[in-house]
Amino acid sequence: MGLTQGSRFKAFELKVDLLLTRAGHVATLRGPRGPKRGRGLRGPGLVAGGAVAVRDGRVVDVGPTPRLRARYQAATVLDAEGGLVTPGFVDPHNHLPFAGNRAFELRLKLAGKSYESILKAGGGILRTIRDTQGATLSELTRLVRERARTMLAWGTTTSEAKSGYGRDWPHERKQLEAVRRASDPHGVELVPTFLGAHAVPPRPPGGRAAWVRRIAHDMVPAVAKARLADFVDVFLDRAAYTREEARIVLDQARRHGLRTKLHADEFTNQRAAELGAETGATSCDHLLRVSKRGIARLAASSSVAVLLPGVAALGFLDSQAPARALVEAGAAVALGTDFNPNCPVLTMPTVLQWGVYELRLTPEEALAACTTNAAHALGRGNEVGRIEKGYQADLLVHDVASVEELAYWVGQNPVRAVVKRGKVRVGRG
Repeated sequence: MGLTQGSRFKAFELKVDLLLTRAGHVATLRGPRGPKRGRGLRGPGLVAGGAVAVRDGRVVDVGPTPRLRARYQAATVLDAEGGLVTPGFVDPHNHLPFAGNRAFELRLKLAGKSYESILKAGGGILRTIRDTQGATLSELTRLVRERARTMLAWGTTTSEAKSGYGRDWPHERKQLEAVRRASDPHGVELVPTFLGAHAVPPRPPGGRAAWVRRIAHDMVPAVAKARLADFVDVFLDRAAYTREEARIVLDQARRHGLRTKLHADEFTNQRAAELGAETGATSCDHLLRVSKRGIARLAASSSVAVLLPGVAALGFLDSQAPARALVEAGAAVALGTDFNPNCPVLTMPTVLQWGVYELRLTPEEALAACTTNAAHALGRGNEVGRIEKGYQADLLVHDVASVEELAYWVGQNPVRAVVKRGKVRVGRG
């Protein structure tokens, strides 16, 4: 890969800041507006021998290298040397701002211990809540920045980041503030989500109904007023919050101008996908236990089905989400890491590969699920996730020559160079 400074501008040439040239293929992910569905997921919009012109952090042209070289004079030229070029990866679901780790639980899981017994042994989510509550804002911010650097090196340029391990408002606010401080418009842009309705306290102050009211009527308005989050999420499951409780929180989120998400049908089917589709949730995530009716409702809605294959793979679960059924029904399917203490995966190429080998998506479907559809799951689908005129110039140059190879070389980082908003941020070679 070559990075050079351009020559003097000629009067008849159009000036651009960056010209990426000589890609084996540019996977533009172009297509109709909105997330890709059905057969549309298999169309990566390849441009053979392609180039991308960038000005002011935006894509201004995509096409064959000879045409763009003749048309544009660039301050900087990035030679892709035949590598595959894709949009930057978008991670639509993770829990970045937490402290500590739960590596000791691995031996317990291998011994067949249940989650309840791990909780009793001092592990589980209660351990992470204690560690996160004990961390300072500076410590949490440092952890998020360190994790974001790893993500960027593996091609993630936009990512969600949820709270949910603070439990009470001061610590939830601390998590969201860490996300705001760590977000980097020229690195990994973080999209904050308030997940106050994550774990129900064993003995909620004032009782369970009072706790839900506190989240909905105190915390959600405070989040909106301070502009600490773009989304409000609820964990709807048998061991978490009920449909009625989730509706209360989601209604308040919309009332205060915040978009919504759901942890939906992960361990048990609670008709969460149906609720998400009905209430206009931007995404319904997990879906390991989604019903046929839930699949149909998602397919008929604007909600993106965010699948998180690492959870089942690392959690010794007996099944994955029904990705093929969702695709064939016409649902908009995205993939994410679900990075958390129980699923310590930060790398989207790994998730793309799991999407193929665990969920039976084609490589093209998995790429769309990790880029344009993931962007729509964060409400950013008209800004990032595609290489198209007017889109933010978040670009990856890979060491591989085809989309198939992104899935083929398991465990290896394919990313040779990362361009964020038109600036080369990470590169090797």
